[in-house]
Amino acid sequence: MATSIDGWIHVGAAAKILGINVQTIRRWEERGFVKYKRDDMNNRIIRKRDLKLLYHRCFGKRAPE
Repeated sequence: MATSIDGWIHVGAAAKILGINVQTIRRWEERGFVKYKRDDMNNRIIRKRDLKLLYHRCFGKRAPE
């Protein structure tokens, strides 16, 4: 399974990068901190730029490229 689709990343991969649980990202979505959509396989995906913003909010520094 691919983890990156044209500027989007699967929520599981994003959680792994941030070092948090997938449920945390889902709660953030419920609270409006991040938006996600579904890919063709019905998996949640978020924009990479949103992941970078989340990383900055979590760790106070720029996300690794």
